Amino acid sequence: MIGQMEHAERLLLYTTVHEVKPKLALECGTWQGMGSTLFISQAIWENRADGVKGTLHSFELDADLIENAFKAYSASFQELIHDSVVKFHDTDFLGAILNDDYKGATFCLLDGPDDSAFTFKCFNRMKELMSTGSVLILHDWNSQKCEIVRSLANPDNGWEIVQILDTKTGMCKLVRI
Repeated sequence: MIGQMEHAERLLLYTTVHEVKPKLALECGTWQGMGSTLFISQAIWENRADGVKGTLHSFELDADLIENAFKAYSASFQELIHDSVVKFHDTDFLGAILNDDYKGATFCLLDGPDDSAFTFKCFNRMKELMSTGSVLILHDWNSQKCEIVRSLANPDNGWEIVQILDTKTGMCKLVRI
């Protein structure tokens, strides 16, 4: 399977999207689009059977990776593109979320660059954009990029840790309280 996540991490994304049923979901770090992006968008597609029409906005700075992901989806997962289940953006995630276009997102996966300051800024902005009950998942929880956020992911800062996966790099599921 293509991608950088373990099966347990992808399963957590998939089941969480089924539980939350987001109308607006965000992903920082598309890479090739065949890992987390596919699991999230598949669950959003399946949520339509429950009457919830959601969209995943997936962001990747590398224009070539976004183009390859779009081509792969156009060839193999046309319904996900055609029905706006997933929209690919070749732009900076943090820059995109600084405006209020994404206010009301109820699901977000942060899996961007290995940069703790960037992750911290994204974490703080998602707190402003997300309401109570929304879910923020951080990949590479055990790595340096989540170093600052680990100390801030607590009820005093408006987040509850509901699950931590003990995988190679770790994954943490937070709920906005």
